[in-house]
Amino acid sequence: MIEGIISNRFQADFSGSPVINNDHWLYWGEALLNNDDLYANANVRLIEQTEFLDDETFEALSGANEEYAKRATRLKLESADKLMYICKEQLGLEAEFAHQILPEGRCSVDGFVFVYDVSTVEGRSFEMQSNFALSTLQMAIKTKKPIAIAASKMDSADENGKKALQRLLARKELKSSNIPTVEVSAFADVNVTNLFAMVTSLVEKWKVKPKLLTYVDAYNQQKRREREICERYVAVLRELMPVENWPQRKPTWTKLLSRMGLARHIAYTHFVYVFGRMEAKKLYQKHVNEAREIWMQRRLQTQTPRLTRVFADLIGAERARTMKWVDAKEAICSHPLFDEYFQPLGTLAADLDPSSPQVERNLNDSRIPAELLLTTEAEPTYYEFQKLLNGDILEHERGVAQVKCVREKDTTFDAMKSRTFVYLIDSIDSLNAVKQRQLSSVHFGCPPIIVLLNRSTVDDSTLQFLHQQCYLLATNLGGIFVGIVVHSMPTEIGASGNEMTAFFDSDHLSHMLDAAFSSQIDGRRLDARIQLSLMCGDQFPAQCVLNSLLSITTNITPSSSGGMGTIEVPIVSLKRSALIDLRASSYHSWLVSRAPLPIHGHILAYSARRRASFAHARAAAKSLLETPNASSASKPSSASSSCTAPVQILFIAVADVTDFFNDEETNALLTEGSELATKLSASFVTLSPEIAERLHTVTFVEFFERVLCAQHHIGVGVRSNADGATG
Repeated sequence: MIEGIISNRFQADFSGSPVINNDHWLYWGEALLNNDDLYANANVRLIEQTEFLDDETFEALSGANEEYAKRATRLKLESADKLMYICKEQLGLEAEFAHQILPEGRCSVDGFVFVYDVSTVEGRSFEMQSNFALSTLQMAIKTKKPIAIAASKMDSADENGKKALQRLLARKELKSSNIPTVEVSAFADVNVTNLFAMVTSLVEKWKVKPKLLTYVDAYNQQKRREREICERYVAVLRELMPVENWPQRKPTWTKLLSRMGLARHIAYTHFVYVFGRMEAKKLYQKHVNEAREIWMQRRLQTQTPRLTRVFADLIGAERARTMKWVDAKEAICSHPLFDEYFQPLGTLAADLDPSSPQVERNLNDSRIPAELLLTTEAEPTYYEFQKLLNGDILEHERGVAQVKCVREKDTTFDAMKSRTFVYLIDSIDSLNAVKQRQLSSVHFGCPPIIVLLNRSTVDDSTLQFLHQQCYLLATNLGGIFVGIVVHSMPTEIGASGNEMTAFFDSDHLSHMLDAAFSSQIDGRRLDARIQLSLMCGDQFPAQCVLNSLLSITTNITPSSSGGMGTIEVPIVSLKRSALIDLRASSYHSWLVSRAPLPIHGHILAYSARRRASFAHARAAAKSLLETPNASSASKPSSASSSCTAPVQILFIAVADVTDFFNDEETNALLTEGSELATKLSASFVTLSPEIAERLHTVTFVEFFERVLCAQHHIGVGVRSNADGATG
């Protein structure tokens, strides 16, 4: 592409710049043209005849008194110390550009090229341009020098402009001269060299003239040539920077040019000659981006299987069963332990980019690139995990049935499809309560059981009525009726639907349900609730922690309020045994869904052989200390919050005995855990599955005693009927 010049100039530039030098013509320099067929060449010097105007009056500056047609067809030009024109910014700043002086300050003209613009220009008609061209061409013909016409700006040609040029050449003044026309585009670099080769061949009288192509054919040929030049350059880039070796061999642009010899490669120099250095660097950057993307995809594919562990740790099995991928991704990104599992966004790309600052990176950073959550593979991996999880749950539910007591408002239709429901009827009111729910057999996956209980306050006639109605209700629901044999009933009613009565007398039924309802019916007072949190996937058996805790008691009652059980712990300072509601859950379950009741103490267990496990314990402790009343999801009143006891924490580090002495990672996590406990004024204890369960009994009792003393100090009492109201 040849850059245009500005015709409007200051008088100072016209007179003072050695580029213009008080002339209305410019010296564009010299070039060597070859004729490969004749093994000949010629040195071509290019002069452009123009006319500079005053930027204020828009009149020709001094030296332009002669008509353009006559002045432009002179055969001898002189201008001492005239500099070659490079660009418009050169004027006034000549010292900052290369200097090439017109040899001997003079030049002889051996041929002419008249440029005819075939594009549309506002305010200029093609007729006006043709008239101007005719006078100039007539003067050039008189010189007897070779002439060619360049039909310029063919990339934006107007058909009217082409026709105007044809009419011009058909005029009688020019027709006999047979002036050749070359269709060119300086912008697209089409036929420009052929134009000057044509004039040179006429001047030198070469026997073999260059073949003139139409603009369309020349354009296609030029594009093929440029494509070949580009392909050869790209091939060199791939040879010097193979994608297969990219992470280990990713040179910067400067290193590629100098140390790896790209600047001396013929494919590079040819490319720069045609397209320029900026385009060469752009293709380098494009190759870098492609190589980086390929390796990013490869690394992310190898990391995809690790997402399964992330789903289990940060979401949990219970939530992942029904959670959609969009919600699961948001839950992972907002999880307190996100940075423990994932590298920041952009880390992977920076690691593969040669232009990134070469900072020292942690080679032991095995975290997953955060970009993995944005890939298309993440979603199907999550749903495959969900599918396997539901399969495991289904296999578990095929086992021995369990009795679970819930409030009536908690029994959703979805739950009713996978559980056997038992309805206990002991009065007309309880019967009506069931009927008002307007249930039918379609609501149940398993047949429901309607159980009639005989209370001493119910007379025989009412009991007989309840028996009949419960039997009809069970029949309508496609369920099983378990009644009570009443001797005053008609025989057919007392016997019907009562085959299981022998297995469900009142004593047996009460004994079966006693464990489930014990915490609600005995009216005993709970002294504190303790949360035990463990990490999913830790290698140590959970029993080693549970057995150590339960070794301090001989009486364990199953909890009805969502906990694991209620234990009796002898507390010397209270001179009695305290009832502790012990709850056990995973970290991810506790961190995202807090208990509905206040928790008075936390036992945070972690594997001393696994940093992720310790990270969960640390995050849980941080959450407890940063969030007031973090143990409970319920919002306390201003009165109660002012008298809340400080949270009590016990860290339990679990590891094998041999690891204490031989494993550096275990020792580091034990030290960090102990230091964290000291910093938080918490307790710390180590456990080993190989050591007797009762070894740390004193530590556990002291922890429970500290929790109870804190509760006793503020006068907090928690009754089990509160459990029944909320659980």
